[in-house]
Amino acid sequence: MLRLHDTATGTTRPFEPGTPGQVSMYVCGPTVDNLPHIGHGRFNLTYDVLRRYFLFNGLDVDYVSNVTDIDDKIIRRANEEGRSTQSVVDQFEEAWFDAMDGLGVLRPTNTPHATAYVDDMITLVADLVERGVAYETSDGVYLNVEQVDGYGLLARQSLDSLRAGVARVESTEEKRSPLDFALWKKAKPGEPTWESPWGPGRPGWHTECVVMSLDLLGEGFDLHGGGIDLIFPHHENERAQAVAEGRAFSRYWVHNGWVTVDGTKMSKSLGNFTTLSDFLARHDARAYRLLVLRARYRSQIEVTPDTIVDAERGLERLDTAARRFSVGALLDGAAGAYVVEGTPPATGLDPAALSAFRARMDDDLDTPGALAGIFDLVTAAHSSADAGDEERGRELAVTAAVLSAVLGLSLRSDVAVLDADTTRLVAERDGARAARDYGRADALRDELVAMGWTVEDTPQGTAVRRCPDRLGPTGWVRPPASDHRGASRGTRRARCLDGSGPLGYYAVTRDTRSRYVSVWARQGTAVEDPDPAKTQTQIETQRQRARQMAGPRKEGSPWPTSHWLSTRTSSRSRSGCTNSRRTWFVPPVPSGTSAKRRHGPSSKRRPRTASTPSISWPSASPIPPGC
Repeated sequence: MLRLHDTATGTTRPFEPGTPGQVSMYVCGPTVDNLPHIGHGRFNLTYDVLRRYFLFNGLDVDYVSNVTDIDDKIIRRANEEGRSTQSVVDQFEEAWFDAMDGLGVLRPTNTPHATAYVDDMITLVADLVERGVAYETSDGVYLNVEQVDGYGLLARQSLDSLRAGVARVESTEEKRSPLDFALWKKAKPGEPTWESPWGPGRPGWHTECVVMSLDLLGEGFDLHGGGIDLIFPHHENERAQAVAEGRAFSRYWVHNGWVTVDGTKMSKSLGNFTTLSDFLARHDARAYRLLVLRARYRSQIEVTPDTIVDAERGLERLDTAARRFSVGALLDGAAGAYVVEGTPPATGLDPAALSAFRARMDDDLDTPGALAGIFDLVTAAHSSADAGDEERGRELAVTAAVLSAVLGLSLRSDVAVLDADTTRLVAERDGARAARDYGRADALRDELVAMGWTVEDTPQGTAVRRCPDRLGPTGWVRPPASDHRGASRGTRRARCLDGSGPLGYYAVTRDTRSRYVSVWARQGTAVEDPDPAKTQTQIETQRQRARQMAGPRKEGSPWPTSHWLSTRTSSRSRSGCTNSRRTWFVPPVPSGTSAKRRHGPSSKRRPRTASTPSISWPSASPIPPGC
C-alpha cells in the first residue's frame, strides 16, 4: 500500500482513497503573470509522477489544478505595460501549458479559473461574515483566525508562535490580529472589480482554491498538493476557511521541496530563475524529469549544469538499451499517454523487478530507489544479451522501459536514416573490424564523428546516431558553467557541442545571472547574432577582464592583441562525441587604456601573467577563424 507523508499529521501514513478505486486531488496551479520557470516544472513533475502511479495501479484520478487569473502581480504588469489583465493572462497561460506539454505533464482533468468563481467566493465570504468569524474593515473583509479551531495545523505551530513570527509585519490598525487575512479586497483605482455586499472589489488569493476544490471535488476530497512554500500561509488559510464554514476539506496534504540556486529558493520575485522555455530550447525535457526523479520529492534540489549533464548521460544510457532491444516510445502508443498494469504495454513484466519497483514507490514515492532498480535492469539486460540470452535480455529491457514509462519517461529508440556516404563508411568500418584492421576502423570512426555521428560498436556491427544537439533555436551554444572551473579568473573549457569534430576558436562571454557561458559560434564559423548590442556590451566586459588579468603595463607599452584564457587538448567521450578543450580567446583590447589588476577585494592571489600570441582577427567579426 502506498504511504505518503502528510503535512497535517507530520507522519508518513497509508494513503486510502475516500472512494475505492478513485482518487481526487487538487494541486495549486499558476498565477499567470510571467513565464514559468524550472521550479514550476519541478512541482508539476512531482504530482504528475504521483498521478501516473495512481493510474498505473488502476485508479481513476480526478486531477484539478487552478489558474489564478486575477492577482496583484497580474494587475501591476498590465498597468505597467498599458494593456488589459486579460491580455496578460492569455499570454502567460498559453506559455504555461506549452511548457507543461513540453515536459510531458498530463493535462489536468479540470482547470478552473478564479474569475469564473467570483460569485461563489462572494457567497463564501458572506457566510463567514454571518457566522461571525469574518469582519469588514475600510479596505476589505478579513477572517478572524483566532476563532478557527486548529489554526496552525499545517505550519505545525501554535497561534502564539505564529503571532510572534508576524509581529513585525505591517498591518492595518483595523485588523484584529496580524494573522488575519483578506477574504475580499475593496476596489482601488486601476483594478478590475466585482460588485459585492461590501462594495466593488475583488476576492483575496486564499479564497479561490477553497471554493474551486470543494465545488469540483466535493467535501473531504483525498489530496491537496503544492510546494512547501505554500504550506503557510496559503494552504493554512485555505483550510481555515473550510473549517470556519464547517466543511470537511482535504484528507491528505502533500508538499514538494524547492528548486534552489546557490542555496536560495528559485522564484520570480527574486529574479533568480531560468524559464522553462529557455531550458527546453537547450535540453531534452526528459533529462529534467530524470533529474527531478533522482531526488525525493520532499527534498530540495539544485539544478546546475553539472546535474543536468549527468541526467543527460543517464538518459542516454536508458536510450541505448531502448535502441538495442527496440523498446522505445512506449508512452506514444499507450492510451492516454500513461501505462496501466495488466494492459499493453505493461504486460509480461519481470515479477521480481515489478515487486521491487512497487516497494520503492509505495515508500513515500521513493523515485531515486525506483530509478536505481530501473538502471540495474538495464545492466542486467545487456549482460544477458551479451551472454547469448537475447530473450531474457529483452524481457528485462521491456520491464525497464515500462517502469520508466510509469514515471513519465518515454525512452527513445530512433533509428537514424543514413545517407549514401554514411552507409558506405559504416560498411567499410564493419569490414575493417572483421579483417582486424583496427587502425583503419578507427580512422573510419573519426570520419563518421566528423560528419556529426555518434558511433557505437554493437554485436550486430557499427551503429551510428546523431549526437544530441545542444544548439538553441538561434544557433547559440551554451556550455555548462560548471565546466569552466576558475571562471572568475577567465578559465574556460568547452564541452561537446554537436559531435561534429574540431570546434575551433570562439569568442566567449559570461552571463553571470544565468551562470552560463554564451558562445556565438559553431565549428569555428560565426552565426547570426540576434542581439548585437548585447553582444558588444558583453565583449567590452570581457575586454575589461582581459586587461585586469594582464596586470599593470609599462608606460607606453601596448595592450596584448588578444588574451589566452585556457589551453586544453581534444579527447573523445565514451558516447563518441568530441569534447573540444581548445584555446579560448577574448577580442583584442584597445590601446591607450589603463586598468588595475583586480581579483576581488580580499584576494591574496599573485598577479597572473598573460601570454600574447600573434592572432589575426577578421575585421567583420570578433570570432577568429576556425581550425
